[in-house]
Amino acid sequence: MGERPEGTSLGRIGDVGNYEPGNCQWQTDKEQAKRGEHQNKAKLTEEQVLCIRALHTPFRQGKVHAHNIAADLAMDPSTIYRVLQRKIWGHI
Repeated sequence: MGERPEGTSLGRIGDVGNYEPGNCQWQTDKEQAKRGEHQNKAKLTEEQVLCIRALHTPFRQGKVHAHNIAADLAMDPSTIYRVLQRKIWGHI
């Protein structure tokens, strides 16, 4: 692997397997974050979906913004918007 290039850290190839020779490479923070975003997705529960929709009801006084809901749930705001638009969890 050689010396660590500036701005990189040790990462696994494909984020699978152990940290061992042949399965590691130097990766930037951006590369590692991109790989991790597919594996660390939080799963919503039906209760959370109903709560998201209740908090963001357009006619509700003091509705909570989707970005704040996303921050509280440690989720990407696009997921919250997709819930609100019923693109996901549309069956409830």
